[in-house]
Amino acid sequence: MNKNKQSGQILIIAMVLTTIIIVLAVSLLGYTTVHVKGSRQSVSSSQALQLAEAAIDKAIYELNQSTGYTGETDTDLGDGQFSVSVVDVDANTKRLTATGYVPNSTTPIATRVVKTSMYINTASVAFNFGVQVGDGGLAMSNNSQVNGNVFSNGSITGSNGSVITGDASVGAGVAANTDQQCTTASADYSFANNDSTKRDVSQKFTPTVSGSLNKISVYINKNGSPSNLTVRIMPHNSTNNEPQRTGQLGSNGSFASIGSTYGWIDASFTTAPTVTAGTSYWIVLDGSTNSSSNYYTVAVDGAYACSGNGKYASSYSTNPPNWQAIIGGSGADLNFKTYVGGTTTTLSGVTVNGSARAQAMSGCTIGGNAYFEDISTNCSVSGSQNPAIPAPSPQAMPISSAQITDWKTEAENGGVSTGNYSVSGTQTLGPLKIAGNLTVTNGAALNVSGSLWVTGTISFSNNAIVRVASSLGSNGTMIVADGTISVSNNVTITGSGSPNSYLLLLTTATGSGAMNLGNNGSGAIFYAANGTLNVSNNAGGNQLTGYAISMSNNSVVTYSSGLQSATFSTGPGGSWSHLPGSYVIVR
Repeated sequence: MNKNKQSGQILIIAMVLTTIIIVLAVSLLGYTTVHVKGSRQSVSSSQALQLAEAAIDKAIYELNQSTGYTGETDTDLGDGQFSVSVVDVDANTKRLTATGYVPNSTTPIATRVVKTSMYINTASVAFNFGVQVGDGGLAMSNNSQVNGNVFSNGSITGSNGSVITGDASVGAGVAANTDQQCTTASADYSFANNDSTKRDVSQKFTPTVSGSLNKISVYINKNGSPSNLTVRIMPHNSTNNEPQRTGQLGSNGSFASIGSTYGWIDASFTTAPTVTAGTSYWIVLDGSTNSSSNYYTVAVDGAYACSGNGKYASSYSTNPPNWQAIIGGSGADLNFKTYVGGTTTTLSGVTVNGSARAQAMSGCTIGGNAYFEDISTNCSVSGSQNPAIPAPSPQAMPISSAQITDWKTEAENGGVSTGNYSVSGTQTLGPLKIAGNLTVTNGAALNVSGSLWVTGTISFSNNAIVRVASSLGSNGTMIVADGTISVSNNVTITGSGSPNSYLLLLTTATGSGAMNLGNNGSGAIFYAANGTLNVSNNAGGNQLTGYAISMSNNSVVTYSSGLQSATFSTGPGGSWSHLPGSYVIVR
């Protein structure tokens, strides 16, 4: 009996244990099923997001092939489908909505929606003068002529019938060496960003000589397309060791083109500030707006070795502005350079139909008014003579080295062609880096559809045709060369055919023959950033810019007014690019 009872108890215990095991197994199976389902859902959601982002990439590609692309629906890709729509916001902006589905749009396990904006990536460059020259100066001879205004940081000399039909200005010479500087870059500091307390930054400096502050340079870059900076020179508030709110010296200053890569960017003033040795002043970089995606970054010395007190504030003019030290209480200095005073510059031997401004004038004929510090008796002035007037402040070159670096990068991103490249027939190139020389000759035609970077030399000759591709519309584009550029023998260079479209030919070569234009080669913007641009034998263009320029033998420049706000297509294909900060995951 006891044995039977014991057997029954064992059976009951076994049944209970079996039941528990079954319950646990079922629970574990349910948990596993839920976990697997959740994992599958997570994977499917991730796949759907990847499909939506792939749709954005596809739309960018299609837009750069055809501006008429409006999207597509239920396109198969991998383990799912995507749809994308393209809506015009304005002429330069499109709004994209992309949806990814797994496994399909009819019975989706997961759906993700992404919105973003695309824009025509352009760089705006202001060419305000028919001819703009750096410290090397302008030499004119043998009936050469500029139809427009001229500004030169170096002297203007002329002979044998050389004529400037507009105004001519010679800037005060810039000192060869800096007076104050801080060039150690150990940290980055962003401002005019989404932090409204950091719209403006400032840097104290104390000159060792008195005179005109003819040049300021700052090591800076930008993210996106922020509003322009205003450069101000403010007196020192010794009580608070910060810039004063009022009493600005000279006029507002502005920077040349700031790039997305760091570069020393020069500031220009209409009226240069005058500073006194031993007195402290502040450089204030005034941002007009704050933005999370469009802002500036300046290099700073976090070791505080320059002892200049870099600071930030929400606005220099707020009362009180509440200036704070950059990098907390330890302080830092902005990377900057200042140049005070310089050399004497002159205008001589040339006929100027408009007004003229220079430190010294001699052997010239001025049809308008003359503004000078010194003038010789053999200089004829039809208008009023205005003595004891300082020369204009030197002007920064319109394209910075940082902008040139950006253009090179954009060209290289489009692909690399290794070896010398000779165009035959009609070809379309760009964006592209050519690791060698580029030649277009004997009637061949080159359509430039995006930035070109040529590491060697460029030669256009013998009835060659070089033009901006029609797909770029009213925008222009550029060809940048590290070597010399030669244009001769009836070369035709044109824009796209749309108004205000120009081709920019730019060389970074140095020396007396950096760029040579001759024999009717014309129709573009020619730019010798670091060397001499030589124009002769009936050649010309819409605008000339160079460190130094020499014009002779009936060469003519006829300035086009649209160059005051010329835009150049940049980025891949010189076309549609993602607008930073516009990406949003809707679902």
